[in-house]
Amino acid sequence: MSNPADETGMPPGVLEWMHSLGYVHETEIETATSTTSRSRTRWKSPRGVMFGNEKWYPLDEVKRHLDARASYTDEDDRPVVL
Repeated sequence: MSNPADETGMPPGVLEWMHSLGYVHETEIETATSTTSRSRTRWKSPRGVMFGNEKWYPLDEVKRHLDARASYTDEDDRPVVL
């Protein structure tokens, strides 16, 4: 996984500090979920928050979102609304 701090020019230590607060950078979400910022605008939850010029997502909400998507089965015709 690439380091978002390298890609965005964040000061050293910001990524680790935000992780300690329970947030992950949007580039980490993009890599982990194979999504783009455009596709994530449709997510009802989690919603990203802006800190400086960067978008961050609460890790616990991302986990809930991905767990809900993972529990969706092909036999169930109802769409997942998250």
